[in-house]
Amino acid sequence: MNKKVKQALLLLTILVFPSLFYVILSTGKQNIARVPFYGPRQVDPENFIKRDIPDTIYYTVPNTEFIDSENNTFGWEAYNDQILILHFFCTSCYNENYRVLEQMGKLYDRFNDKPEVTLVTVLIDSADTWQAIDELSEYAMGKSEKWKVVRLANSSWETFLVDDLKLQEPNPRSLVVLDEDRHIRGQFDGLQYIETNSAIDVVKALRFSFYRSTK
Repeated sequence: MNKKVKQALLLLTILVFPSLFYVILSTGKQNIARVPFYGPRQVDPENFIKRDIPDTIYYTVPNTEFIDSENNTFGWEAYNDQILILHFFCTSCYNENYRVLEQMGKLYDRFNDKPEVTLVTVLIDSADTWQAIDELSEYAMGKSEKWKVVRLANSSWETFLVDDLKLQEPNPRSLVVLDEDRHIRGQFDGLQYIETNSAIDVVKALRFSFYRSTK
């Protein structure tokens, strides 16, 4: 091997290895380990990760009653074994939060063929009629089994976001990801393209973890 070839291989290694190393660290188990849990947590005195190291009980979103367009009332049990992406919407804030709806459309396109992922839009204005929502033509909101539209039955949306979903303030532009056990695994600003990509990464990691646990 001549000197020029050796120099070329050395240069290629210097340029490629850092990127390859980053990809390895950003995928698989490493990526799953980065998905955080939101909300208060407690020490589990009955289960241990290792000797003298107790496991953690992570916050679970309390059961909430929703109402659908057919006036059916139901709770989280309607979404058993589902990873949920929650979105908040009103027709009066449509112009302001149109960008959020675009990002939800992106999430729908990415996961609509994944049976374990469901998008749920929560209406936050009681003045919005189901007919008005049905007439919206953007994307598949409320028109697909993979993108549901619901109302809260017994609590205000502000209370739901702050008390149940542990957001610092009730902001309808928020996107919230819940895993199949109703742990909060992501809180994102739906106006931000980068944060929507982060939401996609979280859901992908949760899907990988979900299928690994069912094997």
